[in-house]
Amino acid sequence: MRILIDSVGGDGLALGLRLQAEGHDVVIAIRKTEAQRAGEGLIEHVDDPLAYARDADVDLVLYDMVGYGGSADALRDLGLPTLGAGRALDLLELDRIAGLRTFRALGLQIPETVIFEDADFDRAIQHVNKDKGKWVFKPCGNLGTDKTFIGEDVEELITFIEHQREESRGSEVKHPAFVLQRFVEGIEVSVERWYSHGMPIDALDNQTFEEKKFLAGNLGPAIGCAGNIVMDASPRLVAETVARLDRFAAAHSITGPIDLNTITNGKGPYILEATARFGYDALWSFLHKWRMPIGKTLRKIAEDEDLIVDMDPHLAAAVRVSVPPYPSGDPSKARGTPVVDDILDQENLWPGDVMLTDDDELQVAGVDGVVYIVTGLGSTPKEAYESCYGWLEDARLPDRQYRIDLADRVTEELPKLVRLGYGGSRARAA
Repeated sequence: MRILIDSVGGDGLALGLRLQAEGHDVVIAIRKTEAQRAGEGLIEHVDDPLAYARDADVDLVLYDMVGYGGSADALRDLGLPTLGAGRALDLLELDRIAGLRTFRALGLQIPETVIFEDADFDRAIQHVNKDKGKWVFKPCGNLGTDKTFIGEDVEELITFIEHQREESRGSEVKHPAFVLQRFVEGIEVSVERWYSHGMPIDALDNQTFEEKKFLAGNLGPAIGCAGNIVMDASPRLVAETVARLDRFAAAHSITGPIDLNTITNGKGPYILEATARFGYDALWSFLHKWRMPIGKTLRKIAEDEDLIVDMDPHLAAAVRVSVPPYPSGDPSKARGTPVVDDILDQENLWPGDVMLTDDDELQVAGVDGVVYIVTGLGSTPKEAYESCYGWLEDARLPDRQYRIDLADRVTEELPKLVRLGYGGSRARAA
């Protein structure tokens, strides 16, 4: 097959390399100028994804990020098999307010929410001062994870909001709308469902425990994902979360995955937000569980063909491996660092910020500093992570950095989730 990956910043590179290994003809279009070096020398790059898709007799188009839903829908209108993205998915993830309203309309439970469409920081400060409760500040748009803030007390949250207000005053770009959500105690777990032309693929339902902080002990900045565990989904959790998106998916003929991030407690799951695309790095954990060819399976989903799902029943784990100055600073300073680990031909390795020089030397490309992700399987979270850590014991990447305590929270909280009645067969075994 000839496959095009339309990418924003090169996040789909590892998928493209895996599809190449399966024998497919794969090209990638990376839209961000500063990310062009990702995969250089390893996979063919094209400049104009829409022109290539129209003119190169492409068999499958994959979108690795939201934000280009209009392009994806246009390709679908041309009859090209396309997975991921779409105007409806852009709205669900990027317009937080519209997403929350969609959740409410579909009967999903969300935390108490106050909406500030006018980005009025002063009114937000007044609200927090009056309520005295614990709130979370969440901006709209695809902003960095550091812009979401949990105030441990009123004073801390007000200080953060005041800082955002001052930054906004000095910026030429108006601050996007934001919401305040009441903090909900519970277990953070996300639930994902895949769709083919609006129809759910129940056999691909899965749930994820993700660690978002950079340092052990959940210290340091939020980086999106430091590591994760992916497992078969609890039927009850699916029924009370993503299954209620089925009407939305059918109405918009969604093709691809939608993940709902939840806080689940004795009152059920509260929906925080949607990831209406591939989730990183949970995608690599999930694909590690697949016993069917990735390319042909994605093509069948995009074509709405009959699908036989064969999944490894074990839990899958992923550990993100990076080099300084990640997660902050100029990533180009890492460019040229030799990647001495063998990461190109192993099924448990998913390359990221890498390139191949003219001398066939694998190096850090200097795009973001996330060099590769290690995945592994196990009967319990600890076993799955130990499979990753076992490989990393022999790693030689200079200045490598990764969390070494990733199994702690999920080992403690998965049994609690089961006791709440949200356990599938693998969760009970864990």
